[in-house]
Amino acid sequence: MTRFVATFLLTVLTLTIVQAQITTQSQAQPGWVTITNSDAGVSFQMPSGYQQKDTLSMSLYTKELSNVTMEAHYVNVTGAETLPGEVPSDPLQTFVDAAVLVNNAQLLGRQNVSLNGHAGVEVSLSYTDEEGQAARSYQCYFWFNQKVFAFSATARAEQADQLNTYKASFFGSVVFY
Repeated sequence: MTRFVATFLLTVLTLTIVQAQITTQSQAQPGWVTITNSDAGVSFQMPSGYQQKDTLSMSLYTKELSNVTMEAHYVNVTGAETLPGEVPSDPLQTFVDAAVLVNNAQLLGRQNVSLNGHAGVEVSLSYTDEEGQAARSYQCYFWFNQKVFAFSATARAEQADQLNTYKASFFGSVVFY
């Protein structure tokens, strides 16, 4: 259980450290491209010029556009079934709790979502950092012992309209196959 929570917290921490921007396929923005990760079985859109980093168990895509940072994370958690202890009864709620904790944030909203038959959660947070008030939204899909998909969009509080526009495009473009 402790290693499971640590893995979850590490994923959330990674989301907060590396900033990324991503768009939607259904409402494509000019200059956005479709990214397909066949190992993960996911595609999404994000502005061209994005950065990609791959490790043995994670892929990260990031981009900043108009002061909004978007991130897409895919983590392969295969092998986690060997962890001792109990699996949380609600891994998505564990993600929400970890996101609030790691960001030292106020939870503004939590909504259950579904995509291609997969359950997920969308979370909106408000937090203060060294630059002032900021807002971050996550959309997370989690299959224990298989995959974690986490998408985030972050902006300063005064860019809330831009955040909402890009978040809608980014989160709306995600397709699992």
